[in-house]
Amino acid sequence: HNQAGSHWGFPKGTALKRESELQNAKREIYEETGISNFLLIKPFKEIEKYHFVNKNGFLIDKKVIYFLAYVACPKIKLSKEHSRYYWGTYEQVIPKLKIKSYKTILTRANKKLVKSLGDSKPKEVDSFVLK
Repeated sequence: HNQAGSHWGFPKGTALKRESELQNAKREIYEETGISNFLLIKPFKEIEKYHFVNKNGFLIDKKVIYFLAYVACPKIKLSKEHSRYYWGTYEQVIPKLKIKSYKTILTRANKKLVKSLGDSKPKEVDSFVLK
């Protein structure tokens, strides 16, 4: 759960200078959740592009890249920028997401996992969101 807003979302953040997409994702996941031990599930990569007007009135273009990961035994330590987290099944998490693009990304990730697991029951796949 994002402290600045009131919506559920995924770990993300701005890349540091000379940081690769994967390095950025790994650092942000660790900084926001304390999770450092995970495996990326390939080939899953979703790109979200959007823009917004910042507090100074400037139009800001954003590009966010999402990856899919497996976490065996999560021990969560939230950053100060988040107030809560939720770990649940796809069916439990999807209603919490109010931003349409987040629902689309989670649905695509869930389909990828279900397909790779050889199972047609999305409710068996766990999801993680922050607020």
